[in-house]
Amino acid sequence: MSLMVTCPTCQAMLRVPPGAETIRCPQCKTVLALQAPAAPPPAPEPVKPAVPLPFARPPANPAPALAIAKPPEPPVRAKTVRAKFVEEHEDVDADELSDEPRRRPRRELSDEEKLERKLDLVAEVTRPARVGITLLAYGALASCVAPLGVALFFVSTLFWQAPDNPFIWFPILGVASHWLLTLAGFGFCCFGPKAMRHMAIGGVIVMLVHAVAMLGLVELTVKSISLSTAGFGGMNEEPGLVGAVLFANLFNNLSGVTNIPLLVHFGLYNTIGGLAFAVLLFAGGLEFAKLSLVGTLANHYAVEGKSPELGHQSIRFVYRLFWVVIVGFVGEMIIIGVSHLGFGFIFLSLPSMMLMNGYFLWCAFAWVMQFQVLKEVIDVITPERFTDQRANLDTY
Repeated sequence: MSLMVTCPTCQAMLRVPPGAETIRCPQCKTVLALQAPAAPPPAPEPVKPAVPLPFARPPANPAPALAIAKPPEPPVRAKTVRAKFVEEHEDVDADELSDEPRRRPRRELSDEEKLERKLDLVAEVTRPARVGITLLAYGALASCVAPLGVALFFVSTLFWQAPDNPFIWFPILGVASHWLLTLAGFGFCCFGPKAMRHMAIGGVIVMLVHAVAMLGLVELTVKSISLSTAGFGGMNEEPGLVGAVLFANLFNNLSGVTNIPLLVHFGLYNTIGGLAFAVLLFAGGLEFAKLSLVGTLANHYAVEGKSPELGHQSIRFVYRLFWVVIVGFVGEMIIIGVSHLGFGFIFLSLPSMMLMNGYFLWCAFAWVMQFQVLKEVIDVITPERFTDQRANLDTY
């Protein structure tokens, strides 16, 4: 529809044609400038109809309902270490969390780490072995005192007789210390390297059986001799020589085997009984078994420590004592044979006493040499030597 405007001059109503910008009043000829009509306002958006609720809206102030006891909430599960770590570190993906422990791939050990672990395992058995050989070494040193004490006692009987003779305590203290140290040494070696444990266990068994035999020998000696006539002081009489033989046997049972010709010559096996005589020889066999185990055990440790020459020196100790027993046995037979040519008793007792003294001095020398060897064996019982693949480390 067209718009109507009023002329400002004559107040006549004028019709504005569509799209005209100016218009002239036909009465007063006034030209009017027309303004563009304002754009109509946008039509309002249609309102969506409300969706009816399937239930009625509750009132603003509902009536108080009865209190219903709620079931207890389950305890909050403790967070795993992995979950705590993720909370502290945001860059970790939480989806990878799991309560199950995650196995990490095992890292391959280097050659140095493998060698170090192997050395630690070997060190667990070389430690007690070193302690055991140390005790055996000082047991050998204590055993040197016993034969030296016997020799000094025999010589001192020219001036003092028991029980006033102070030298009688030297062999007693020496053999007691030797027994305790040697038994403890074998005991520690039982926890050493597996290949040598059977010898250490055998040493413990031999020592215990030997101790029982020694009790019988002590009782036999106390009943059969008198220390007041034993030794050089009573060598002019038969009881003095027999007493010296039995007294010396207490501190080295191998001397009982060496002195078999003298014991048979005096018919001592008939005097003390066949069982007691058998115990005397049995104790000599146990003594040799003990000495052999000491030498053989040291030999195996030295060879395992890659020192064959030291192992050879360890076993020489057994050979030294074996040959002195044979030499003493043959020497006594020669002495008895010469005495039967018509010489007096002095030609039997004096050489026999000198032979026994020489026998014990040689035993003391053998024990000293074994003490030095055992001290050197201690130095080769190390994890590094035991794990080395070479056969001899002393020649490189």
